[in-house]
Amino acid sequence: MKAAVVGRPVAHSLSPAIWRAAFESLGLDGWEYDAVDCDAQELERLVRRGGYAGLSVTMPHKHLAARLVDRKAGRTAGAVNTIVFGEDETVGYNTDVDGVAAALASVAPGARNVVVLGAGGTAAAAVLAVQAAGGHATLVARNGAAALELKERTGGMAAFEAWPRAREVVAGADAVVNTTPQGAADELAAGWAGAPLVDVIYDPWPTALARAAEAGGHPVAGGLYVLVHQALRQIELVTGQRPDPEPLLEAGERALRAR
Repeated sequence: MKAAVVGRPVAHSLSPAIWRAAFESLGLDGWEYDAVDCDAQELERLVRRGGYAGLSVTMPHKHLAARLVDRKAGRTAGAVNTIVFGEDETVGYNTDVDGVAAALASVAPGARNVVVLGAGGTAAAAVLAVQAAGGHATLVARNGAAALELKERTGGMAAFEAWPRAREVVAGADAVVNTTPQGAADELAAGWAGAPLVDVIYDPWPTALARAAEAGGHPVAGGLYVLVHQALRQIELVTGQRPDPEPLLEAGERALRAR
């Protein structure tokens, strides 16, 4: 049985280390997991050709993957990071929602007012995770058009604030989810007392926001935690078995130290 992570680039991906650790911990002999660097046309051919039990889809192909599958399951906000190949159809899921939801629950269980920094695909997953937990999400982003589009894709319930108000908005949050690229939110760290934080970056770690949150005595979950917990659901969907997270976290940490 074969599975793989697909995207461009994928050489940096921790998914092979995490999935192989899962296979070992579950005793799944004969399973293979690779990283496949591909463009849009190559991904389309790969999905049509099949031969995989499942695919983990990373940037920049999550929106394309949503259009390639025969059916989507659950709320995806137009982005699919998991493709499961059945006998008669391909089914797409967005397990990034599961990863962010688990991370939020670990740092701020029951948080009602959650600020999401950014307006990309992971921000959409964060909004869905907040909504599923009964909370309210406020998007803070530099790209207003992207934020408004994301708001519509996630049901129109999230609020939006422009980036110049970011410091004021995060100061009143029950929790913050940072989905911006590396360094983009560093300016908010200085003088911020922090809040429970989920930061989807895992390398380099800790981020400036993570240091500020920890200095303020708040719990923090990093990108590796999010990555592993979205992978738990992926692995369950593809193999039918759900591994314990600890061996996967350890494998991810070893892979990061080896860089």
